Amino acid sequence: WVSRKVAAAVFGEGAPGDGDATRSATVATRIVRPVKQVTRTPTSNVIARIEGADPRLRDEHVVIGAHLDHVGKKDDDIFNGADDNASGSAGILAIARAFVSNPVRPRRSILLILYGAEEKGLKGSQFFVERQTVPLARIVAKINLDMIGRDEEGKDETAGENRNTVHLVGSRRHSHQLHELILELNRSVGLEFEYDQERVYRYSDQYHFGEAGIPFVFFFTGFHRDYHKPTDTVEKLNFQKMTRIVRLAYLVAHSVADLDGRLKRRRLERF
Repeated sequence: WVSRKVAAAVFGEGAPGDGDATRSATVATRIVRPVKQVTRTPTSNVIARIEGADPRLRDEHVVIGAHLDHVGKKDDDIFNGADDNASGSAGILAIARAFVSNPVRPRRSILLILYGAEEKGLKGSQFFVERQTVPLARIVAKINLDMIGRDEEGKDETAGENRNTVHLVGSRRHSHQLHELILELNRSVGLEFEYDQERVYRYSDQYHFGEAGIPFVFFFTGFHRDYHKPTDTVEKLNFQKMTRIVRLAYLVAHSVADLDGRLKRRRLERF
């Protein structure tokens, strides 16, 4: 509802009077209705499959994924996204090379996915889960690499304190066995694990898999002062830590894909 004065200012002479409730409501609706433009931009998921060695199990898959998009360009600023998420995308390529180079293939198949439109609301991974390349029932685990290249820093901690730390997000949500397997395999890798970033569960591509009940782990090295800024550049990456994370992700994927049975679905703790 608006006054006659406001209605006249907006619509000119002939605007509804105070007694015309129907037309007044229409005027109010016209005033508050937002003007919205929708722009459609094409994007793609990039998917590769490495077939498992066991004819009985090769129709089951371990998914390893990372998003390949960032936030683009604003005015004259280019947002490079070296950590978010060129680091994870490069990790997927390294893992692909390792699987192809290894003459010993795991029993189950490996599905490698680079998602589009993660920064627009996890659209690429949502599309995959809703219109699967392989049925969700044939996905035994999901490994996600998103921002694996930096050393976390914030008001209570410095980057120097986190030169070897990585967050294990979600590893305890669906499968005690998956979490314990990661801890065991890390003995040969030597990373230091942290568990205080479970809040980011909803903000990367493992989310839709987790909501579908698929055991997952999200490797994440944490936030820093260059997050979503043009200053997220390659010379700031911690390549030694990246290498250890990618090595561990490969070992976890290979081990899960080679198990006799599927991961046990008992949670380690409640979330």
